[in-house]
Amino acid sequence: MWLIASEDVRYRLGVDGDPGWLRDVLVRCDGRSTLAEILAMTAPDDRSDASAILERLYEERVMLDGSAAQAHVAAPAAYRVTGHGALAERLQDGATSDAVLEVFAQDRLDLAALLAHNARAIAERRRWMWVTTGPGERAYVGPLIVPDAGPCAMCLVVHFKRLSPVPAIYDALLAHAAPIAVAEFPVAAVEVTAALARWKLGLVAEPVAPAALYALHVIERGDLTIASHVPLADPECAGCRA
Repeated sequence: MWLIASEDVRYRLGVDGDPGWLRDVLVRCDGRSTLAEILAMTAPDDRSDASAILERLYEERVMLDGSAAQAHVAAPAAYRVTGHGALAERLQDGATSDAVLEVFAQDRLDLAALLAHNARAIAERRRWMWVTTGPGERAYVGPLIVPDAGPCAMCLVVHFKRLSPVPAIYDALLAHAAPIAVAEFPVAAVEVTAALARWKLGLVAEPVAPAALYALHVIERGDLTIASHVPLADPECAGCRA
C-alpha cells in the first residue's frame, strides 16, 4: 500500500494479505478520535500492526495531532471558577458552582500553580480555560483546553518561553518558592478580560467549532488592543505528550 505525501515523497506500508484494514485505520485518523479509540475499532488481530504503523507515521511527522477544534463537542456553557482576586470575582458573575467546565483565573504570574492545575486537569480529563492578568502589561484569555487534542497550558508556557527575549525568566518563576505578588491591572481592563472570557465560554454550546473558542486572546494594557493567536501543541510537551 502506497501513501503519497507529495510528488517526490512516498511511503510504502507493507502488510500481509488484504490491506483494506489498514486503509480503514488511516481513514479514521481524522483528528476527531484518539489513538485508543482508533485501535478499539480495529480488529484484534490487526491492532498490534496498526499501532506500530501509526507510531512510525507519527515519528516521521506524516501523521500529526488533531486540533482542539476538530475534537469540539457542543456542551452546556455553564462554568465554575477556580482562583482568587479581582478577575475571579468578576468571573463569578454568571458562574455555576456545580458546572463541569472550569475557568482557572489568576491575578499573578504564578506558573507553578498554573502547571499544577494543568496536570490535574489532564489526569482527570477535564476541559478548562486559563484566564489571567498576571503578566501585568497584558491579560490572556486562553483557548479552551481539552484532553487528547490541541495544546495544554504547558504547551503555551513552552511557546511563551521560546518567544521571550529573556527566556530564563520562566525558569526563575517556576523555581520561585516565595509568595508571588498580585499584578497591578486597571479595573476597567479586568472587566474587559472577564467579559471576553464569558463571551468565549458561551461558544462552548455551539454545534460547529468556533475558531475563537480555541484561540489565545491577548489584551494589551498599553495600546488597548486585543490580538488573537492560534496556539499549537508542543509535540515534545512533558505535560500532555508524556
